[in-house]
Amino acid sequence: MDIVLILILVLGVTCVIAYFYLRKRTSRQIALPIPNLSIGDVWESWLKEDSEYLDNQEIKIATLKNQLLESDLEELRAEVFRIEEECRAAESPLVLLRTAIMDALDTHYLSGLLVNLDDDTKKQIQSESDGNALEDNKLAIAFVYFLLKARILRSYSFRKHGDGGKDDWFTFYCKAANARTKQLVATLKDMADGVDFNSSLHAKLNEGYKPIMERIRQSILKLPPGTKVPIEEDGDIQRPI
Repeated sequence: MDIVLILILVLGVTCVIAYFYLRKRTSRQIALPIPNLSIGDVWESWLKEDSEYLDNQEIKIATLKNQLLESDLEELRAEVFRIEEECRAAESPLVLLRTAIMDALDTHYLSGLLVNLDDDTKKQIQSESDGNALEDNKLAIAFVYFLLKARILRSYSFRKHGDGGKDDWFTFYCKAANARTKQLVATLKDMADGVDFNSSLHAKLNEGYKPIMERIRQSILKLPPGTKVPIEEDGDIQRPI
């Protein structure tokens, strides 16, 4: 009888632990739309690095906010709140959110590309431009700022609209944007030889980057939430969507 009682108690405790574990895990990982969720709720969870709502990767990214100035954080806060206001008036808030997220990811990856150019190429570009385009401190801030912007909006879209899932459009676009951006390295190095960057840098970036990504972006905007997009095991894009 004692053994049976002990087994029942152990089973009961195990069930209670499992319930609270799954409840915490569900609140963070399963896309259950919360219609009354505000961007302020999401902002606070990222600011506090709240493990109840953020997974380990998100918490790691949230710590990057410490690399920004207080004024940068205030600007970021104002920006995501402005996007929420636009969503309230938008016919399709999800399209607006996805577009804002993809725009932020584009700038994030481009900033990373530029800040990591070799010194010779960077000096050549700076000498041919106004000198501001490749200031390392500004690029480093942009790299973090736009990553945080993308992830905070992604978190908001996931929790409010259920727009999330394993290997969905967000994962695909991160891979696509990163891959296409890397292809610009060779282009920029070629441009560093006698090119007037004041007139051609922006045009060249758009020529090599925007048209390719625009087709992908338009396809992404049509995908239902949670749609899995094929990606190879090594992380490369399997095929255009």
